Amino acid sequence: MKLEVSTPLLQAVCNKAVKAVSTKDLIPSLKNFLFDVTEKNIHIIAGDSATYIEKDIPCNTIQEVGKTSVDAKDFTKLIGKINSETIILETGADNKLTIRAGKSKFTLKTIDPAEYVYPENLSLDVDDIKIVLPELKKALKLGAITVSKNATEIYFTGYKIGNCIMTTNRNNLTIYSYPMCVDNKLLTQDLVNLLNDLDGETVEFGYTEDFIEFRSDGTRIMGNLLCGLEFFPDDDILEQFDFDKKAIVSKKDLLPVLDRAMIFVEQLGAVELTFDQGVIKSQLVGNTDADTYEEIPYQCKVRTDSESEWADTDKLDITIRVNVGMLQEICGALDADIIEFELVSPESPLLVKSGSYSALMASMAVE
Repeated sequence: MKLEVSTPLLQAVCNKAVKAVSTKDLIPSLKNFLFDVTEKNIHIIAGDSATYIEKDIPCNTIQEVGKTSVDAKDFTKLIGKINSETIILETGADNKLTIRAGKSKFTLKTIDPAEYVYPENLSLDVDDIKIVLPELKKALKLGAITVSKNATEIYFTGYKIGNCIMTTNRNNLTIYSYPMCVDNKLLTQDLVNLLNDLDGETVEFGYTEDFIEFRSDGTRIMGNLLCGLEFFPDDDILEQFDFDKKAIVSKKDLLPVLDRAMIFVEQLGAVELTFDQGVIKSQLVGNTDADTYEEIPYQCKVRTDSESEWADTDKLDITIRVNVGMLQEICGALDADIIEFELVSPESPLLVKSGSYSALMASMAVE
């Protein structure tokens, strides 16, 4: 193969594709990119046997077609250091890859592209579902707050899609009201990382019982689905709590208080919120030597006999303790000016709401 390609374009594509490359040596070829060059297109594949990404680069300067496979991280690091406008890629009789940039020349070892391990073509049970990509990425970003980072139960590191997008670390739960498909599926963190790099306005996807693929503007992302949906809460979990108290707060009033509280506590510290007349009294409890007290103005409402209506009241007269680090992260990630808290009792979870987003936070008992 022989071609000349735009350096910035190749750098951008490789910087995204390299995230899918295997970091283990169980299958050596999966440490590599697979290049499949046709008459008008450079097709790059990267994966780790569970998750794959394919990206196309249109190219009108292809002189010879062909395939090769080269170490993905070394290749990405090398071209990231090249400043020339274009790069020439060429394989010789020995199948080594030669890279020319201006007066510089580099030769990298390759492996036989036939050794690259790639999933067999699958016939998707459900296909051609289209959704708005920016909305999906927003939902996944918010879901990342409550996804479990180091759970021994692997399914708690996943993102549930279906009628809504849901993540949970057992103690806290995020629900983003965004129907994607009729079947519930559990995306891996690796898949989500690749989806966050997608460009465009829409993404199309399809799936089988244990496999899913996404397609958008010259990019294809494929991967295995996680098992363990039966351990996730039902989509209607919020209906199980009879939230009858509501506090409406301004983000600009709330967030500085939480930011200052985080100076004095570790991530597991708790903040005690007392919903009094006209103000929420914020005080740190447990896991800190600092004595802090702040007030946050709020509007308080109680549910009327009609489930869909709320009435103004003087105060909610309730105190709840929640993880201050999690509350700060949730409220800081929201792009709304107004945030709603819904409550039932001191022992019940705190519901944080903003538009299509809801977060259920477990109350904390602190000695």
